[in-house]
This record gives sequence, structure tokens and C-alpha cells, in this order.
Amino acid sequence: MVFWLLILVLCLLWLLTRPFYWVGKGIKFAYPLPFVGNFGETLRGGLVQLGRSLYQKFPDERLYGIHVFSKPGLLIRDPELINNICVRDFDHFTSNSLGSNQEYDSMGGNLLFLHGSQWKEVRSKLSPFFTPAKVKHMLSNVEKSISKAIKVLDESSRTGDPCDLGVLLGQITNDVITQSLFGIESDVFEEMSFFKNLAALFFSTKATMMFSLRNVSQTLFKYLRLQSFDLDSFLFLKKIMKEIVEQRREKNMKGADFVQGIIEIMENHKLEGNQEELKYYPDGTRVPKFTFDEMFLQAFIIFMGGVESSATTMTWLFYELVQNQESQDRCRDEILAIVKKNKRSVTLDDINDVPYNLAAINEALRLHPAFPFNGRVCTKTYKFRNVDLTIEPGQSVLFPLAPLQKDPNFFSDPNTFDPQRWRHEKPSMITAFGLGPRQCLVKSMMASVDVSMPKAEKILQESLTTDEPIDVANLLAQITVDVITQACFGIESDTFEENSKFRPLASMFFSPFVNVMFTIREISETLFRYLRLQSFDLKSSLFLKKLMKDLVEYRKNNKVQGNDFVQGIIEIMDKELPRKNGANDKIEFFPDGTRVPSK
Repeated sequence: MVFWLLILVLCLLWLLTRPFYWVGKGIKFAYPLPFVGNFGETLRGGLVQLGRSLYQKFPDERLYGIHVFSKPGLLIRDPELINNICVRDFDHFTSNSLGSNQEYDSMGGNLLFLHGSQWKEVRSKLSPFFTPAKVKHMLSNVEKSISKAIKVLDESSRTGDPCDLGVLLGQITNDVITQSLFGIESDVFEEMSFFKNLAALFFSTKATMMFSLRNVSQTLFKYLRLQSFDLDSFLFLKKIMKEIVEQRREKNMKGADFVQGIIEIMENHKLEGNQEELKYYPDGTRVPKFTFDEMFLQAFIIFMGGVESSATTMTWLFYELVQNQESQDRCRDEILAIVKKNKRSVTLDDINDVPYNLAAINEALRLHPAFPFNGRVCTKTYKFRNVDLTIEPGQSVLFPLAPLQKDPNFFSDPNTFDPQRWRHEKPSMITAFGLGPRQCLVKSMMASVDVSMPKAEKILQESLTTDEPIDVANLLAQITVDVITQACFGIESDTFEENSKFRPLASMFFSPFVNVMFTIREISETLFRYLRLQSFDLKSSLFLKKLMKDLVEYRKNNKVQGNDFVQGIIEIMDKELPRKNGANDKIEFFPDGTRVPSK
């Protein structure tokens, strides 16, 4: 009894002293409540409301202290400081606020959740597959998806039934990304599409909650051992990708997609035979082995990020253009001028000739960021420039995007959609995809979708009006899924078809379950690990894994090659040398504590 009383007293003392962490640090701070810190607002109004509330605490301060539940953190509300953290002084903030729970979370090894040397090594392998030349190839996938979308619009026009443009745009992005990633066509345009349902699961309320929870508190997410996404959806995608990889390997086939890139990475790693005896880097992060399981996680997170971010951004862009006829006309006129001049559709080569369209996209991202928060974690003692404050490793810094990008101190008339402002403002003010070396890889894929959207004949021939409702979000989601599927797996998805198998797949990945898992993981990695939760739907993940495996085996067996992520995976695996005398099995981690990737 005395023991438990002592524990209770210690807990109370800790709770009483913890709120005063920022006292004497020379900066203002928001006084926290027990246990929830300054994040109690999430229970009432969600993360968007939380960001707005925290941002308004000290309007005249560049930064100030907060408590992410029981852990002290910093809220940054100055663009210059954000740029210093993400770009200029990146070596002090190499980790983001998302923890890597690879022990219990089957989806924890993706690039988004990696840190330190492990992140750097994996990122260096993936970056070559998102060069302008690679992105340019994705445009053909966009054209295919747009053609399917036009049929949907034609049918809506013929029958007089309203078309949900949001849904249609979601289908387009789903279809495009599925083709770009996996080299297959999804069936998101079909009524019973599996890929459409898969996306719904990944972006459900549950998935959003899990991601938010993980972003808010890695400790709680780990402690609960939560999963970021729906496990069934995760396994479904994994199954698809595995089948694709195996098929390509067996038939020595190559594709122009992300799966091909994965194949090449795996084969190249075999030949290199580097760091075979290491399991951890000096910073404690794992040494990647670039096995199929590891590489699938990278395709998986690209599918996730590409579909949702592209579809959401295009949905808001179309919404703003509908509300602003003058801006809509200028966007269309700029595109039609290129079509008339060159006697062809717009391509990636014309990116510099559509400045107003790019400005409109930036403006949509400013007004409607995909995520309410962005942030970094200090990895090396850091002294702020022009601020008398030094923080130690492990300190979190958060950027509330929505209120920051609508601050009248940085944007005149901030609530007005005005693309013209980007003639003077710096694009770096937009942090929707992150800044610096850790900015999202999918950002380059987003460009291909943005430039290719005007290829839709309906958009070129007719002005958008608010007379007939169209689900823009759904249409954009179909586009992104279709693009990423082709880029990663080198296959065309059928996300625009009524009976598409890719439609339910997307629904599973973006389900409420996935949102909850992400939220729990963000709040506490410890809790996430303790409960041994899964980030994604297992069935969907296995489906994609099998799909990729079949593609790899097919290409290898038939000596087929492609210009995609699967081909990269095949090459990496084929170039990895066999281990000698089992000596390589002794070391499982790099010196930094990260695992050495297994074969």
C-alpha cells in the first residue's frame, strides 16, 4: 500500500512540475492541463480547431512553448523560422513528428515514418524514380484516366443526373496512381470497384484519427501499439504488388512504373552487397535490406500520399475556380493558348508556360492545406537564429498550417482566392508538402496530375458551373489512384469502372479505422506498440503485396522490363550478392540503432 502511495505522490509531483518546463526559458508558453496538455481542444473541435486556437495564443510571438499532452513542444508561427528548421538548419531537424514503430506496426517501415540514417538511405534509393523524366512518363496514365472520366461526365450529361465531381476526381487520381505505381489499371470507375472501397478505408475517419494521433504524440501511439492504417487493405495491396513482381521476374518483363523501380533497387542491392554485416547505423536506426517487404512499404505510402493529397488539392482547386469565374477563365485561356499554338495537348514541357495555373494551385494549397499540422523533431542541440532559445534533441516543433497560411501579416486579404498574389509571394510559404530534404516525394507526382488535368476535353470545352453538382473529390481520387498505380506497378487500374477492384481497396485504406490508427500512433508510439496495432487494413495491404510480387515474378521469368517502381525493385534484388558463410547474419542493426534491411 505504501509503495502505491509513493508512486501516486511521485506522479502528482511530476504532473505539478511538468507544466513549468518553459519557465525560465525566456519565451512565453501556454499553460497546459493535466494529461492533455494544450491538446484538449482536439476532443472538441479536432486538429484544425486546435491549430487555430494555439496559433492565436500569442499573436505577437514568433514561437512559444506548448505541451503535446505531457510532453513539452514548440509552436512556430514565423515563416523564417520554419524555413530555417526545414531547410537551412535541416541537419538539426532530420526527423519529422511521426515515429517509426517497426516492431509492432507492419506499416511502420515506410519512408514517412523513418528517421536518421535509415531514412536517408531509403530516400536516396527512391529519389531517382521521381525525376522529371520519370514523372513525364506518368502523363500517359493521366490521359487514359481522363478518357474514362470523360465517359462518366458524358453519361451524366446524357441522363441529366448530377455528377459528384469530388468523387470523380478521386477516381481519376486513384486510377492514375494505381497505374503509375503498380502498372495495372484499377476499376475505380466501376460501381463495385474494390480499389474505390480500398481508398475509402485508407482515408476513413479511423485512418485520419490514427494519423492525427500519431502526429500529436508518438509516445501514446507507441504505447498503445496502434496501427496507422487498415491492415486488410494493406495486405491486399501487398498481395497485388507481390504477384506483379513475381510475374515480371519469372517472365523477365519490364514496365514503366514504380514496381519496376522497386525491382531494380532490390536487384542492385544484391550486387552491391554493402553493409551486409550491419543491422543498425550509429544513430540507432536500422540498416535497410531492400527486401520486397521493405520496398512494398514505400510503394504503399506513395499510393496513400499520392491519392489523397492530389485528389484533395484538385477538389479544392475546382471548388475555388467554380466560385471565381474570372480565375477559371484565365486558367482555361492559358491552357487553350498552348493547345492552339502547339496543336497538341499540354505536356510537362509546358509547365513554365502555365504560370497562372500553377499560381492557382499554390493558392488552393494555401487556403486548404491537406494536413492541419506539419513539424519536425530536434535531432541535434539547436540555437535558434535571432531568438534567444536553445533546444535539445527530442524536442518537437509544430507548424499549424491553416492559420499560418491565412495570417494577414503574411498574406493580404488572406481569405480571398487570389492566384495573382503568387507573382510576388514566395512559393516556399506553402508547406503542404513539407520543405527541405524531407519534403514529400509525391510532390513531383502531383505536378504530373496538375499539368495533365486540363487534358480532359470537358474541362477544355466547357466552363465549370455550379448549376449541376459534381463530386470533385471522388473524381480526383480516381485520377490519383490511376496515376500512382501505373507509376508504381506499371499496370492500369480500372478505378473509373463501376466494378473496379481497386475502388474498394482505396476505401479500405482510407477508412475510419486507418484514421483512428494514425491518430493513436501520432499521440503515443508506446501505446501503439503495446497494443500491437496495425497502421493499415491487412487484407488490402496483402492484396497489393501479392500484386507486386506477381508483377516482379512475371517480369523476371519473361525477361520483361518496365520504366516503373517495380522494375527498380527487381534490379535492386537481383544485384544483391548472396551472403558469405552466414557472417552477415550476425549484425542486425546499424550503429545508429536502425535495422539492417533483410533480403
